[in-house]
Amino acid sequence: TDITGNPTGTFTGNENAVQLGWNKTLSNKWSGGMGLRYLGASYGFYHYAGLSAQLGFFYNDTAKNTTFAAVLDQAGVMLGAAGNVRESIPANLQIAYSKKLEHLPLRFQIGAQHLTRWNLRYYDPADPYYNPVTQTLGSTEPEPVKNYTFDKVFRHFTFGAELNLSKN
Repeated sequence: TDITGNPTGTFTGNENAVQLGWNKTLSNKWSGGMGLRYLGASYGFYHYAGLSAQLGFFYNDTAKNTTFAAVLDQAGVMLGAAGNVRESIPANLQIAYSKKLEHLPLRFQIGAQHLTRWNLRYYDPADPYYNPVTQTLGSTEPEPVKNYTFDKVFRHFTFGAELNLSKN
């Protein structure tokens, strides 16, 4: 439809992915894996294709009730895009750690994600105070500059606790 709601035609769309994966136990505490993913999409006459890879490692020490994981996800490239406009496939580096307390049925977790990209804040381009050149909020009035450092740091972290009410 156009801006006034009149039908202008039809089109079809689809998305697909094919993934191959492999994992291996490296020792009694370490394991690792990797994957390769083909991504494809078609929307009307726009066609996209890409390849991405994943790599991960997992450490599990049952004697110390500790686990650690690291994953590099979506490290990839566009193979083809409509109008030769190739967008990046942003890699996502993630790490996580968990520790179960010895004499309490409690496990703590901390995770960090999107470690390859600092600014995860969302700015609405429709906001009249949004500056698309600097990608910051601004106005015609001089205001103190806010850098949102604390907010930007904690958008990367997740914290959790698990209470296990079974035999410890």
